[in-house]
Amino acid sequence: MPPTIGDDHPVTFPSSGVAVAGSYRAPGAGSAPVAAAVLVAGSGPVDRDENVPAQPDLPIDCLRWLADRCSEAGIATLRYDKFGVGATGPAPFGSPELVAWDFEQAYVQPARDALSFLAAQPGIDPARLMVVGHSEGGGIALAVGAHPGTGPAPARLALIEPAYERILDTGARQLTDHVHAAGLDPATTQVFLACIRDVVDEIRTGAAPFPEPLTPPLPDASGALAQAQAALLAGLTRYRNRCGQTEDRLDPPALAPAITVPTLLTVGTKDFNTPRSEPGGGGVDRLAAAFAPGIVEYVIVPDMHHALRDLGDADMMLPLAEVVTLPFSQPFADAFATFLAPWSPPR
Repeated sequence: MPPTIGDDHPVTFPSSGVAVAGSYRAPGAGSAPVAAAVLVAGSGPVDRDENVPAQPDLPIDCLRWLADRCSEAGIATLRYDKFGVGATGPAPFGSPELVAWDFEQAYVQPARDALSFLAAQPGIDPARLMVVGHSEGGGIALAVGAHPGTGPAPARLALIEPAYERILDTGARQLTDHVHAAGLDPATTQVFLACIRDVVDEIRTGAAPFPEPLTPPLPDASGALAQAQAALLAGLTRYRNRCGQTEDRLDPPALAPAITVPTLLTVGTKDFNTPRSEPGGGGVDRLAAAFAPGIVEYVIVPDMHHALRDLGDADMMLPLAEVVTLPFSQPFADAFATFLAPWSPPR
């Protein structure tokens, strides 16, 4: 009979000596073996649904929605709370204990271990495992596809609005945009831009742990200028640790040529976080061009925000609290369903 995919039920699987907590949607009893997908969340303190537990009134829900689309296609799913978020330990997200970990250990290995968990479950076809990653999770999915390690190799990848370059290049670009948009005088703007360049160079050439705290370039700043400087330093401090330093070594365009399995790559035309193109030839377009011919299905989704919502005529800089009230993108849902279709059982 055509398999049905059940509701979420809580599971744990081991990774780096920690019990990682997740939600598993298993096939119904008596069905033929089905395909299964690991869903990997984006950056920040987001849980298995891609929500921030500290902000319960902000339902981002991207991973839960993607799990629903997989269920409709007859594909089992596992999504999980990253280390330090939700029900997964061992310490709070961003704590000194966790930022001292290697990015590979903290973020890439759990996705591999999730694949191993899926491959061992009753009713799962271990030859049809997929990794679906959103945002930073897309970069993690790419890393798992290029280097599966001792776990099962995914036979498909879906890179949804993925990390498309080294993380410090993305962070520096976004901070530079904020500095230019702040309306500072030219001299202060140049001081802040030099600070960005210096800290990126420090992280890439130095050795973690770095001296704390980061020295303010304008120690006598006050008022609005002090607030702008504090925001800049907070954005840079996020990566001044071993985890941030090793995350920067993940270079998506350099990994793409190693991918030999069918891969979906999407970009929304109203996605500020992972834009299609940038001055100098960057953006998701560059990542798409790095794959071998015939590997990637590159879908450009009109009006889609990074949170997978359809903005319609709204500006891409609409506050996130308003974005999450909008519907998820139907053109994206259609493209995702088409990508899943070869693994969907007949109904």
